[in-house]
Amino acid sequence: MIGLGFAKLAGGSIVVAGVAGGGYAALNPSPLVEKSSKEVVFEVLSDQYVPGFQVICTSHNSKVALFDISLQTEYFKFKCDYKDPAEAKESLLKDLTVQGAKEQEKVRDKIVCKAQASNKYKCEYTDQHGQNNQKLKLIKTDFKEGETEANTKFLRPDI
Repeated sequence: MIGLGFAKLAGGSIVVAGVAGGGYAALNPSPLVEKSSKEVVFEVLSDQYVPGFQVICTSHNSKVALFDISLQTEYFKFKCDYKDPAEAKESLLKDLTVQGAKEQEKVRDKIVCKAQASNKYKCEYTDQHGQNNQKLKLIKTDFKEGETEANTKFLRPDI
């Protein structure tokens, strides 16, 4: 699989960039990061197919803590990222979608996350056959510099 798309969630707001052109978006452009706040917790709610988990982002200076979702090899990667507040408020978009790898110009799978409440999201995985009944599982893999189990999670189909 090759990672092409990514999406970001900013302190209760969604920031999205897609595979084809892309652009940033922010949902609920309320205060993105409170000055006294040290951590922003993003939560993916569990259901019968997607496990629930949290990604904890630590605030950095005047940067906005973002929840970054991308495709890395065969995993959907959920992690923290940081941007200037102006970058996080460029435009509005409601859903967060990351396309999976392509095979012969056809997208094989995707994950769509929708805001349920402040910093809480419900994600749905669709496989290459258009089915939404495949379980995803959290996996452990090597972390890059600055990534920890608290601020980075990896999901993949449970096959």
